Amino acid sequence: MALVRTNLSMFRSLRKQSPIVSAPFGRGSVSGRGSASNCECTNSDSRSTGILNLEQYLELLLGPKEASAFETDFARRAAWHAHQAELLPLVDPGSRPWAWWQYDAPEPVLAREPELAYLERCQLLSNQERIQLQYAGIYAGSHATRNP
Repeated sequence: MALVRTNLSMFRSLRKQSPIVSAPFGRGSVSGRGSASNCECTNSDSRSTGILNLEQYLELLLGPKEASAFETDFARRAAWHAHQAELLPLVDPGSRPWAWWQYDAPEPVLAREPELAYLERCQLLSNQERIQLQYAGIYAGSHATRNP
């Protein structure tokens, strides 16, 4: 029962932060029974006609666990494209959600390449991310054009 209370408090916290979270447990209901996908997404203009449940929300951010919260990979991809604008700001600057790496990364990551190095190499860091990373003391800009 303590685990249920912990999950409910985590859900309430996430729900306050993001309007895309709908149900505290996957499969659409508190009991865990029901449809495997609450997300009815359209590909026409990247808007959703539905909302994500907590399992789907977390899967797009962190990746699937033992079983996917989506019925198919196509449903997961559609949910990502429909909700990416809401999910991208939830990760740290210089990072991307799991679904971004699966569906939107322009090329494979090199062996042992950190996320930040990849995003810099592919010129995918926004100016806002650069400023935030510099303020945090994490990013000093590209050294490729500096004279020694």
